[in-house]
Amino acid sequence: MSINQKLLESFSSDQVMLASNFLETIYIHEQTNIELNNDNEISTFSTLIQASTVETMKCNLFFSLSVNSQKKCFSNLIYSDQSCLLLNVNNNNLLVSLFTTLEPSLQNEFLTTCFKTHITIFNTIKRSLKPSFSIQNGLIIEKSKISPQQSESYRNTLFSYLQDSSFTVEDITAFVDSIQRSLDDDDLNDFVKLTFHDFSNLRLPLNSKDNFSSYLMFFHISVSLVVMFPNHSPTLDSIIEYFLLSLDTIKSPSWIIKILEQLPIYILKKCCTSISVYEKIKNNKKRNVYMKFHKLINDYLQSNSEGNIKIVMNQL
Repeated sequence: MSINQKLLESFSSDQVMLASNFLETIYIHEQTNIELNNDNEISTFSTLIQASTVETMKCNLFFSLSVNSQKKCFSNLIYSDQSCLLLNVNNNNLLVSLFTTLEPSLQNEFLTTCFKTHITIFNTIKRSLKPSFSIQNGLIIEKSKISPQQSESYRNTLFSYLQDSSFTVEDITAFVDSIQRSLDDDDLNDFVKLTFHDFSNLRLPLNSKDNFSSYLMFFHISVSLVVMFPNHSPTLDSIIEYFLLSLDTIKSPSWIIKILEQLPIYILKKCCTSISVYEKIKNNKKRNVYMKFHKLINDYLQSNSEGNIKIVMNQL
């Protein structure tokens, strides 16, 4: 039995006894459908899973719980353990139920990973998030094909919103959500492809508050779209690259940090990942800009300020 003893050192004597009882119940008496009845039991069991250094042991512990207790315990785990368990769930309903408890940024991270390594799980979750029908006013509405003209109308409306600073992130997100619910997979895929392509062609400079607002709104809607259709990630990456190079026109280091801090976690992580590998960039101009940002971020990490940049950089 492989256990990281350091994680268990924080246990009180009562928690040590409780953990021992859990292990005896599961591994000696081979009991399942175990209930966690209070916060102390949930915390102790969660730490026991985290302290397990072997994936099979994490799974044996977790899947010995009742479904109700699995859900309680799951939300108390660190993301690496949550991801491990999701990849080992055999029940699709439980898989989707647990997945939806993740924070949105972690949902995106998990789906992106699944698309590369566990396509069956990716498809299962994707189907659950975007079924072949929608419900409007209590009625089931089958999704249907739309004409190219209607798709273009959707994009034109979206871009008018993106370039109007009176609209908020919530407004844009609600509009795109309504489009996602109404289009079938093929039409939505085309919509995402053309939307990303059209925004890329705008080549917006970061020379105004309105242009930054457009980037911010676009990045927020792009997260869910690229997770649903990861094949369009290269276009999104090119938009992020242009955004970062445009960011160099801002001379104030504090404002660069403020702008980065406002990005969705998923996009910020992509930015920080690109910046962190600046030494491998062949283009001199781009390498110098990213090197400058890398130094700026490192200086920020040494400060007492708290923010998403520190969270993301600690994950890289």
